[in-house]
Parts: sequence; C-alpha cells; structure tokens
Amino acid sequence: MVLYADNILQGFITVRKPFSSNPNTDDIVYSTIIQQSGYNISSLYIHNIATGAKPNNNSSVFALVGEDQNNDLYLIVMLIDVTSPVDIRTIWRNLTQPNIATDIVLGIDSESAHIYVVQLSLTLYFDVNSEESREYYNSELWDRRRFIRGEALAVTNDHRLFLLAYRMSGFKIREHRQRYDLCLYTVDLSNVSKPIPLEIVNWPIYFSPKFLSDHREYSTLSIVLDEELDILIAGIPSIDTVVILSIRDKSQGPVIIKEHISLQKGILFGKSVALLDNNTYAVLAYAIPSLTWFTSQIQVYSLYDRNKNQQPSFVFPNNQQPLPKSNTLQIPYRIVKFVPWDSVSSYSS
Repeated sequence: MVLYADNILQGFITVRKPFSSNPNTDDIVYSTIIQQSGYNISSLYIHNIATGAKPNNNSSVFALVGEDQNNDLYLIVMLIDVTSPVDIRTIWRNLTQPNIATDIVLGIDSESAHIYVVQLSLTLYFDVNSEESREYYNSELWDRRRFIRGEALAVTNDHRLFLLAYRMSGFKIREHRQRYDLCLYTVDLSNVSKPIPLEIVNWPIYFSPKFLSDHREYSTLSIVLDEELDILIAGIPSIDTVVILSIRDKSQGPVIIKEHISLQKGILFGKSVALLDNNTYAVLAYAIPSLTWFTSQIQVYSLYDRNKNQQPSFVFPNNQQPLPKSNTLQIPYRIVKFVPWDSVSSYSS
C-alpha cells in the first residue's frame, strides 16, 4: 500500500497494489484522523511519512509528523486495514520539545512494529503493538558531547539504529563560526532501558549552519539497509558520494566496504538510494549539474564492482513524467525520492 499526503487539499490518497494492473485508490480527508486525535486541531500539515515493508497484524502502518495551525508537532501513527479502506485507526503523540519540523527524522523497522522520532534534543521510541512510548535525551543516546542534527534514520527489527547526522564541531556561540561535520551513529537498543552506543563513522568534511538550512537540496542525506545481506547504504549528495557499509558484526559500528564517488560533480549523486537485490543498488542523481527536472535520473550499479570509474548498468531517465499545462512557471518536476518494490514477496500490498 502507498500513502500520499496532499496538504493543500487536506487529504490522503491510498493506493492498494500500486504496481498491479488494477490498483485501488481511496481518499481520506485529514478531518477523519483529526477527529481521533483528542486535540483541538483545525488544520494539519504533514511533513514526513515513513512505513515498514510488511503489514502489522493485517494493517499497513504509516508514521507521520504533522503540524497543526498553532505549529504544534505530533507523531501520528496511522493503521489502515489491508482489506478495508474505511477501517482506519490513528494514535497520536505530542512532540512537546521545541522543534523545527524539517529537523525531525522518522524511522520504522520492516516489521512495522517500532517507530523512532529523532528531534533536536530528544528521541522518541514508540511501540506500535503495546502503544507505549519512551523518550531519550540525544546526549544520552547519540552523542554525549556535541549537538547533532539528524538527517536520515534506518532501524533493524532487533532495535539497532543507524543515524546519519550533522555534528557540531565544538561549541561556538556565534553562528558564523559554527561548523558541522558528517557522522553515522549506531546505537544498540535491544534493551530499551540500556542504550549501547557503538563506534561512530565520521567523514572529515565541514558545513556551515547557513549551508545546511539554505541549501536543503544539497544537505539532504539518505540511508537504506538490508538485514538479510547486513548491508547499509548511505547517500551523501553534497559530495556526490555513496558509501556501502557492512553491519554484520553487531558488537561494533558499521564498516565501510566501498565508497562510490561520482565522476561528475554537483549532480546530487546519492539524494536517494536503494538496494535492489543481492547484486545491484540504485542511486538518484542528475545527468548534468544544471539540476533541471528532465535530467533527474535513477542510475543502477553493481554492488561488488570495485572499479573507481564505475559506470551504471542502466539508467532510468525522468522523461516519462507528464507535465500539467500551465501558463505560469511551475516548481521543477524532479524525481526527489524513489522506493524499490518487491513484486514477488507475499507481503506486498
């Protein structure tokens, strides 16, 4: 099942069996879930959506970050019955700490049972089955000494968390003197009462706060994992790099096994990444640095090719996306993210 949020029309569209010859679509207005919230909300803006690969107890589970008319933020857990479009249940949790919606990161495991929300100062854990939640200070969970800004989160079924984040390099009061480097954090939360931070992977590249806030297209990071292969893939578009890491050893942090640096620069190589099968991975990039919509493309590579001048096995260009007729200048119709779909697996819905 696929869920789309339309903040202008204040409604969702669900698509069941989206890649079949006969997909089924249904509309859900925001007011339907607002009525279940228990809060005084008149309008809602959805910022983030995350979903697990498999249904949980016959329900597709979607985790959302929503903002109301008073700029209060919520974790909204939406459970939609896989057989009935009208059977919808939501669970709401108020994100009480001062937050900026764009700095909140969502993660959910493939079994759709555990949801994590990384905020500016706290990380919220929510158990979908028991509906219990728990909060951790980021200084306790991720970094005891430095402030971090989370960007992308991956979660395993056994409660290992992998967070790509920007870390403040020392404490500087004046913003123009602040610098952030890039880190991959790993935490073992198999015992939710006793988090175990593991080794940090660090890249010695530095960014100013202004770059991170004003150039979101470049500062966005992506991450995906495969628990069967024990592989983690991280996309760093600001330096046109994709990093492949092994997570096989659960007693230590990820180990880099391959760094794929694009020969072209400034094409946002790695804005979105996906592992397609045991041998191939896909990367979102642009054909040329102008970043025009029609040059966005998905490039597919061999996972085990160690050639520094590696070429894509094939490319899926953005030349089939229909553009609406308009007399005004539109926002560029780029591919901004892609999600692989296993059409064979029994849990595809």
